[in-house]
This record gives sequence, C-alpha cells and structure tokens, in this order.
Amino acid sequence: MHLKDFERWRYGHPAIGCLFLFSEKTALFSLHLLPKNVGERKSIMNNQTQYFQVVAKCGHVGRNKFVSIAYPVVASSGKEAAARVRQYPRVKHHAKDAIVSCEEIDYETFRALKLKNEHDPYLHCKNSHDLKKVENLYERVDSREEVERDDADDYESRKQYHLKKYAQWLKSLVPTERALTLID
Repeated sequence: MHLKDFERWRYGHPAIGCLFLFSEKTALFSLHLLPKNVGERKSIMNNQTQYFQVVAKCGHVGRNKFVSIAYPVVASSGKEAAARVRQYPRVKHHAKDAIVSCEEIDYETFRALKLKNEHDPYLHCKNSHDLKKVENLYERVDSREEVERDDADDYESRKQYHLKKYAQWLKSLVPTERALTLID
C-alpha cells in the first residue's frame, strides 16, 4: 500500500493496528489486528460495539428446504445486523422469513460462535460436490411449510383470463368497415 493510499484510507477510517514504513513510498499495515468484515471494522472504529447472534435460513440444500445458521455480527443495532446477514452468501436473500431471530450476545459468545462457523464445512463449500461431502448435513436440513393452494380455482381463473384474451385477439382480426375503406 502506498503512503498516499494509506493517508486516503486513514482519513476515512481511524487506524487500528501497527504501521511500518519501509520507505517514503511504501507502507505496510498489519491487517491481522482488524476484523475481516468491513462492517465490523466500521463498528469497532466508531466505538459502537454491540454483538449480535442472527439466525438465518440458508439454502442450496433442495427446493423448499433450508439449514438454520447462527451468524455472529458486530453492528450498532439489531436491524443493521439482520440487514447485513441477509446479504451473506448462502442466506435466502429474498425470502420474507430469511431471518429467524436476532439477539444481542456478549463477546465470549460472539467469539465462540465465530469459531464454530469457521469450522462448519457447510459454510465453506464452493460447489455441489463439496456440499455432498459434508457429513450429517441432511440431518440439519429443515423444510419450509408450503402454502396450500386450491389449484382448481387457480386453473379456472387462468382459463377465464386466456379465453377473454383470445376473444379480444379474434376481434382484432375481423376487418371493420373503416379498415376496409382504408385498404381500398
């Protein structure tokens, strides 16, 4: 990282960690002292350290099925924590009930949950082959309750709609007197 880049970065974010200057043009910043998540960095830098456990429904295990995963999050409010987790990979982003719960936790629980997720093979799968290799995954899978629909009523309403559109289309094909006069 060049010194100018570091200065630009530093004005936006207070520095946490150590800065080692090797020359005027280069700087090495020890990022190992910062959390990897950018949201966690901002919260720590703003001294708004609240720790949350957000349980979310994660996918890629079959249609209408999910795996509940508890994510540790640093945020200024529960609403912000839930919004962040909704954008995490594997979480069912567009499902209305994707976030099951969000509760504030202490730092020790936060670290334990983070360590648990680091060792969870489901969260580290890159493709379907890796997913099939995860042991006991399908014991963790739950299924969503399906909304019962009356397919007969749905079919009848679609049928009426299509008949109405077909009738309108047929009327548009029948030449009118005005159309015939324009052709002549």
